Amino acid sequence: MPGTSASRSAVPSVSAGIAAANAHRPKSSDPGPRFPAEDGGRSLAEMAHADLDAVLQLLAERAQYITGATGAAIALRRGEHNDMLCRASTGSNAPQLGALLSMEYGLSGECVRTRQPLRCDDAEREARVNREVCRQLGIASVVVMPIASDDQVLGVFELFSGKPHAFDERALSALQRLSEMVETAVKHARSEEHT
Repeated sequence: MPGTSASRSAVPSVSAGIAAANAHRPKSSDPGPRFPAEDGGRSLAEMAHADLDAVLQLLAERAQYITGATGAAIALRRGEHNDMLCRASTGSNAPQLGALLSMEYGLSGECVRTRQPLRCDDAEREARVNREVCRQLGIASVVVMPIASDDQVLGVFELFSGKPHAFDERALSALQRLSEMVETAVKHARSEEHT
């Protein structure tokens, strides 16, 4: 992941990320609302300074739309706590806003520990997920992408689907780009806190 600071050097990677993410977007005659970074990254930085949670929600919604997921969520670490707080959530089978995710157990915890994207193609046959919870929420497929910055994991970006084998390499690539945008937004927001 790029280790950019809240400067103009972050702009090209954010714009490239939007272009790459939009390449996976289903074709539509309706262009939809403008998205942060379609203006060269200026609006992403401005929005992150003003309201990080609004940026995270937009990125989660974009991930759900691009990949065809039935749910998406972004959870960020809570300081020195050993868990993550769900800061953005969309879809019927995503965790609720404010839910705590473990950094020790399940796919989320393994993703944080290994700093690697993880995919579960069939929750009924995957030992790393809680099958009962997946059944209750209607989850058959999950992708968890680490949101990493330099030497630390800031959180995770998750996609959910009610269908097995729902996420291919294109979906993972789009999620990777959007995760980089989350990292950039978090850095912009934190730089504002320290000024």
